[in-house]
Amino acid sequence: EFSGKFRPRFEIQEGAKSDESSRPIFDTRARLNAKAKVNANTEVFLQFQARGVWGNTGDTAATTGRAAYGAAPANDAVDDVGLHQGYVTLKNFMGQAVDLKLGRQEIVFDGHRILGNTIWTQGGQTNDAVRFDHSAGNHELNFVYIEAEEDGDADGVNDDRNNGTYVVRAATQGVMGGNLAGYFVVHDDNSAESGENQWYTVGARQA
Repeated sequence: EFSGKFRPRFEIQEGAKSDESSRPIFDTRARLNAKAKVNANTEVFLQFQARGVWGNTGDTAATTGRAAYGAAPANDAVDDVGLHQGYVTLKNFMGQAVDLKLGRQEIVFDGHRILGNTIWTQGGQTNDAVRFDHSAGNHELNFVYIEAEEDGDADGVNDDRNNGTYVVRAATQGVMGGNLAGYFVVHDDNSAESGENQWYTVGARQA
């Protein structure tokens, strides 16, 4: 199956300082989707995206993920298409009532409160992640591992400088007339610059 989306947008960006003038811009996002059903339990999804500000020749997709749509200087070599999402879904993984989604994907839970795709931005947030989902009756369990940053080689020295996020979520419908979701999130930062920190988020959302 093939599908797509084209979204042009006009923005007025206003600086926080009083001496900064506003900046009106046009930007555009174009997406092309391809989904293939391999068998009853296996699907592959690819989503290609190009986005950019009209006339912006200083940034390219190679450095910022943003298209350079300008005509001056010559733009015959502009490379503004990238892989926004690319993942495989394995339903009933290993014969269990668990679905596995592996690859680059948007992680969206509970109205984007903690994890979302920043839908208000033109590019949208994606993650290189492994996701397990289990649902039965009125409950749902989720486990997600996100590889936030892979930087194992600094100044020619191999070390563990990775950033990873672990998410455990449990949701139940029909609690106090709505849906209750609980979270336990660990962000593990092993980069030397930050001092190898870990952040923990625990909470719940009642909708």
